[in-house]
Amino acid sequence: MIFGTDPTWLAELRKRPDSRIAMISIHASSVVSIKQELRDAGVTESVVFPDLDGLGRELKQKWNARR
Repeated sequence: MIFGTDPTWLAELRKRPDSRIAMISIHASSVVSIKQELRDAGVTESVVFPDLDGLGRELKQKWNARR
């Protein structure tokens, strides 16, 4: 998690030549397969967001995948 009051500081930090922050672009056609690969690796909504909202989103994804 990243906290702060300046909403652009992370984007500005990324522009610095010595920055270790990089933008990763994922093509829309790859999203479904990447989500499946993450689930297979055990990275799910309830792991990333361990609260009721994360659990609810994970259950919704599983329910939609079975339809």
